[in-house]
Amino acid sequence: MHRRLACVVLCTSLAAVWPRAQSDNIEALFDRLTRELMLLSPNTAIASAYFAEGEQPGLDGRLTPNTDAQRERMLGLNRRGLTDLARFQPASLTPAQRVSAEVLRWQLQNSLDGDAFREFTFPFDQNGGVNVNLVNMLIVTHPMRTVRNATTYLD
Repeated sequence: MHRRLACVVLCTSLAAVWPRAQSDNIEALFDRLTRELMLLSPNTAIASAYFAEGEQPGLDGRLTPNTDAQRERMLGLNRRGLTDLARFQPASLTPAQRVSAEVLRWQLQNSLDGDAFREFTFPFDQNGGVNVNLVNMLIVTHPMRTVRNATTYLD
């Protein structure tokens, strides 16, 4: 009898806090996926100054690789993100979190779907090829806020 009562109390307690716990955890998922994306995309992290002062300088001297291995890492992150996102029940999220989750799901799925067409891109492209992205990174978006920024730029 005491076991049943304890089970009922536990289940009732979990049912009461479960939506709030999921709501809080989706924020952690958003933060984790964004952090992982920025670590995989130094150009974006540098341009947006995403990381705090202690962590940002480690990225300032790096460029985002344009390789098959990098593409596979990004696709893997997208797959993991979709899997993690699917664990959340939309009803347990706030309206803003539901919209954010749906936009994130769409973006991750769109990236995965678009990979089938990777062979149809041109390496040299006036709007976003390596000929433009590298020059833009080095001349326009690389920060020059500190002496360290200038040093990493020259190295």
